[in-house]
Amino acid sequence: MTSRDAYAKSLTYIKGYYLSEVISSLLRSSVLYQFTTPRPPRDVAASLALDPEVLTAILRFLATENIVVFKGNNVRLTQYGRTLLTHRGWYDLLIGGYSPTLQKVSTIMARGKKASIRNETFVALGSGAIDEYDVVPLITSMLRKRRICPKIVVDLGCGSGSCLVGICRKLPTVRAIGVVGSRKLARLSSAVVRSAGMSGRITIATSNVADYSKRGAPDLFLCAFVLQELVYQRGRDGLVTFLQRLARTYPKSWLFVVEVPAPDPRADSSPATLGPYYSCYFLVHSLTRQQLLTTKQWDDVFRRSGYTIVDKGLTGHQFDPSASEVGYLLRPQSQKQPALSSLKAR
Repeated sequence: MTSRDAYAKSLTYIKGYYLSEVISSLLRSSVLYQFTTPRPPRDVAASLALDPEVLTAILRFLATENIVVFKGNNVRLTQYGRTLLTHRGWYDLLIGGYSPTLQKVSTIMARGKKASIRNETFVALGSGAIDEYDVVPLITSMLRKRRICPKIVVDLGCGSGSCLVGICRKLPTVRAIGVVGSRKLARLSSAVVRSAGMSGRITIATSNVADYSKRGAPDLFLCAFVLQELVYQRGRDGLVTFLQRLARTYPKSWLFVVEVPAPDPRADSSPATLGPYYSCYFLVHSLTRQQLLTTKQWDDVFRRSGYTIVDKGLTGHQFDPSASEVGYLLRPQSQKQPALSSLKAR
């Protein structure tokens, strides 16, 4: 690579950072949605109480990447620009949620994960939006395959509540309880549930996930990307203790876990193997108070916890061609049912 090529590549990285921050902001503020049809920037600025000159400058920046196109006094999203509207979850999660983390990389390197911060609201919103494309199809397809028809589902660490909304839409007989660890997230998830018209089927409860204990056993517990945080907080043995208590307290309840296993350090971890999403995903998890386990380690945790792996499934959709997320359908070992472990892309 020539020095000129290296310089151009560096500027590409810098512009990519500018683009991601700008696109993320325009999606959160709903500005991009205003240009699905041709509109003058000044009219949009007036309707949203924005500075027209600043908005026009931002749109001209986006035009250099064929995200919008100017025609006369009007601006509209290109066909490519329209696709960004469906990617908001990834921008909310990785940019809105983890920009504060990336801005403290130097501090985190010096002081460790205890110095990391993230925006919990955008992590919840982003994860919930992405769930529509991975967790919801994965859990519903695996339950249908096993002819399991839960009536009551408890989502431990439900985030924004969007995942439960998606599950209830796919499984119309389900009623659900979403458990969150803070009042702030409870208000957020309650608003999402209410906006979806699901208040009659989904209840939001505030509780420490690891200490959850309610009368009445649900048919199924869901833990999506939650156990990785308990591993960091309590260690692997602490996670095993939590799951053992869950299995003892609710011996007839199924458990569905979704996690992204850590890559095998001996395996190829080149960008071509991980892809752009998981390259970022593994980085931010290394910087924050979360701990990913390998597939072998997850299998060991479930075995020690008193759960049997009945089935495994992989996500397999256009946004995750690597099918890196794994869904585990588990039952307490006290349930006398035959176990069958399979691994298939959904």
